[in-house]
Amino acid sequence: MKRLLLASALMFPALAHAQVSPSRWSQNYIPTLTDWKAALLYNGQGFSDAMATINASKLSVGAESDAQLVTPTGTAVTRTVASHFADRISVLDFGAACNGTTDTATDDTASFNKALTYAATANAAVTVPARGCRVLGPVTIPAGVSLAGAGFNSTTIYAGNTGANIFILGGQGATIRDMDIKFSAANPTSGAAIDASTKTPFLARIFNVMIESPYIGIDLSGNSITVDHTRINGSSGYGIRIGHATTSANTVDPRITNTTIGNADGTIAGMLVEDAGGLYLTNNDIVGGQIGTLFRTGANQQITWTFADNTVLGDTGKGIGLEIQNGDVSGIIRGLRFANSWSSNNVNDNILINEGSGGTLENISFSGFREYGGSGNGLTATYGNGIRLTDSEFCAGNSGATQVYLGTGVNNATVTGNNFSNTCGSYTSNRASGVSLEGSNNYTTVTDNNFAGISNPINLPTTNVGVSLIIKNNQPLDNNTESIAASSGGLTFDQGFGGYVITGTDGTNVSNITYGWSGRHVLVIPQVAVTFATGGASGSGICNAYTATANTPFNADFYGCWYLH
Repeated sequence: MKRLLLASALMFPALAHAQVSPSRWSQNYIPTLTDWKAALLYNGQGFSDAMATINASKLSVGAESDAQLVTPTGTAVTRTVASHFADRISVLDFGAACNGTTDTATDDTASFNKALTYAATANAAVTVPARGCRVLGPVTIPAGVSLAGAGFNSTTIYAGNTGANIFILGGQGATIRDMDIKFSAANPTSGAAIDASTKTPFLARIFNVMIESPYIGIDLSGNSITVDHTRINGSSGYGIRIGHATTSANTVDPRITNTTIGNADGTIAGMLVEDAGGLYLTNNDIVGGQIGTLFRTGANQQITWTFADNTVLGDTGKGIGLEIQNGDVSGIIRGLRFANSWSSNNVNDNILINEGSGGTLENISFSGFREYGGSGNGLTATYGNGIRLTDSEFCAGNSGATQVYLGTGVNNATVTGNNFSNTCGSYTSNRASGVSLEGSNNYTTVTDNNFAGISNPINLPTTNVGVSLIIKNNQPLDNNTESIAASSGGLTFDQGFGGYVITGTDGTNVSNITYGWSGRHVLVIPQVAVTFATGGASGSGICNAYTATANTPFNADFYGCWYLH
């Protein structure tokens, strides 16, 4: 009977009663066709219209739809889902497996390159997940693209030991950050973890990266490249190499900040600078290796106007802490300034400025510098013009060494206001000599330094010290005298004391006084009568005959020869 009623209702819809809500349907009520259509409404639309709406809202892969808008929390701005996904791209979206730590894991180099190439067209960043990815390189990061891990404690790139450059910064604004790059074999002989040199990029950035056991950690040549909050451990070649691919100081304004380079014993140099104009080194720590920091030009290369502040340039190394030299006669090193920095506890000299192959080497200054320990000299300069050492502290070291050694021909040097005493706080200096001038050190100034407790404060050649030297106001020299015996062979006014007491035998004839330089003034206190005769050797002769009376002080001034009065 129910079937007949339903059939009649369907056949004669005009005779059916008005629409009844499904909530009122019951065993005793038979829904009409109108009831069924009403029950199939979608979003307030009839069945046919609803189906059209559903079909229109379907999304194909890679397409955007205005119907798929989302509103992030805290803002009224809506964006499409596809737009949100385009902000960041994962290497996993392009097939990277990131599935292990060993040489049997998948090499994800191709997937990284695909993701980065796509990101360059989409103006997007590329992310690397918080796990291990094997990448043998090379991977090129295009201009304007950032490759970002989840932090160097989370994302690890296992680079193997192929000798290839792993990541290449390929253009303006290319960035790599927040990951650990780890080489699997000890002592590689080629390749760089990060190559910021081949493409000579502009405004590239390396941030918060750990690099372990590379040949070169970062190879850098270009314009305004920044390395910040980065650590490089155990390089077999160089932690950071700067300007290898340029000449004429065309690696411009590189900045190395807040970075630590922990070298292996065999590391050639923690940092090698070959060509740079306006290099900034700030708040860095370079430890170990054969050389801490090496400034060395090649053919037609220049290193000019370096600003090194609050940086450990070399510490506890197997050789030299800081070395500066030209590797080619065409090289130019000019205007390097080291302020409030450090080089200490190295096996050889803590600072070495040497001739190398010649070239131009001038205007090198150290201010507020600290140098402790080590087996060699504090600072050795065998070459250069305009070396300045001011307001610095040199202490400790080997008993056979000297705090500062200026070799023959080092001119226009300034050594002023430094502490060369035998104690520096809790440190005790074993070095016997303070400042040693080898000769021909023209226009050199040694003033206002503290040599307390140093047995040989200022060592000078007997003749040819140099023209226009100024050596004065050094403690305790200017306030002390040295006793010397009168001899027919001459008098020795060494160490730069302000006065000399002459002892010996009355009536001694003297025709030479050594250790004279233009403008030197000495107070002489004879305890015996001495006769001074004109003549004598060049550079130590006496200008005028003079007879000194016992216990009557007189002055001696040097202007090519000694003038006594």
